[in-house]
Amino acid sequence: MILLNKFCVQRRRLDNDDNISTNTQSDRTNDPIVLLGYTQRRRDMSPEDEARFFALVKAFGMEAVLIPSNFIPHAEKYMLTSLFELRWIN
Repeated sequence: MILLNKFCVQRRRLDNDDNISTNTQSDRTNDPIVLLGYTQRRRDMSPEDEARFFALVKAFGMEAVLIPSNFIPHAEKYMLTSLFELRWIN
């Protein structure tokens, strides 16, 4: 949660810098790219636990978009690892 909060603070800072320099609202093309590597290591982690995490991501104004494994080098070696791009919703 602390990390998600830091992303939001940084995004507001970038928005403020854009608005000061151009006097217009940012078009979001300068949003930072956030990649989230997720490896399930706990066997007792339930789908509900995962759903709570992704709901928290959404509550912070982002969505987690799964990057297909064929875009990940050596993905076949790391079958338990998923890679997500966190994107700002608005």
